Amino acid sequence: MKVRDQHPRGQGTVDVVIYGAGGIGAEVVAAVDEFIQQRRPITADVSVYAATAVPVSVEATVWVKSGFRASAELRALENMQRYNQTIGIGETVYRAQIIELLMEPPGVVNVVLSEPATDVAIAETEVADMSATLTWQEV
Repeated sequence: MKVRDQHPRGQGTVDVVIYGAGGIGAEVVAAVDEFIQQRRPITADVSVYAATAVPVSVEATVWVKSGFRASAELRALENMQRYNQTIGIGETVYRAQIIELLMEPPGVVNVVLSEPATDVAIAETEVADMSATLTWQEV
């Protein structure tokens, strides 16, 4: 959840942006909105809405020592899933962080990241939705 309380739509406005793993349906947005509207100050104009998911494609070639591939693949995918879940609304996706997560499993010796080409800046009402295509090379 992210609260935009610097008058995003003009004086007296507050936006509450929500998101959950896999997205949030209209019924959840409506329930959160109802909860907040019943508790907001009478002079506040509060709007509740779901963050927009922005696809972020991760493509990399990962070199791993022979015999480590299976465990490295599993751990790298777990790292990527965990990172995707921890990126908050409006937070940048950093190439260096992706490389670090892919280098972390035992046996990995090199990573060449082809996508994203740069850090991915995410707007303050959006959230990254990463998908990874990894090519594995044993050395």
